[in-house]
Amino acid sequence: MAVEPQTGRLSAGRAQLLAIAFALVSGMSAVIASALASHALGHYSPTAQASWDVAARMHLAHSLLMLLMSLCWAQHAYRLLGVSCLLLGLGVILFSVNIYVRVLFGDSFVSRLTALGGLCLMAGWLVPLPILSDLWRRHGTGALRS
Repeated sequence: MAVEPQTGRLSAGRAQLLAIAFALVSGMSAVIASALASHALGHYSPTAQASWDVAARMHLAHSLLMLLMSLCWAQHAYRLLGVSCLLLGLGVILFSVNIYVRVLFGDSFVSRLTALGGLCLMAGWLVPLPILSDLWRRHGTGALRS
């Protein structure tokens, strides 16, 4: 990955592309998780299957939102869109992946982070809200009609 020599940080353009790539891979892995639920988890308890199904649905929905946010971020340089992508990515890992691990391997200390994942997912939806205020000030009410 290319980093800016002055700061040692990932450039904004590369971070946006990384967010898009992560969202795409996340969406593909959500489809795989759904397929596993349909074809490979028949011997698990109904409760475990229901947990996996919820995790897979949340995984897919938030992967799509992350893709939307990352594409918007690539078009508009609002840092909050990048923060939203980060929160959604962390949320998917901490929420859905932890549920997958719990179903497959049983409860563990790491599965206690599932609630934190849910909070990250919620925050990923809300963090971009101030952007609407900025757009409202810049464009007035006509921005929403055009």
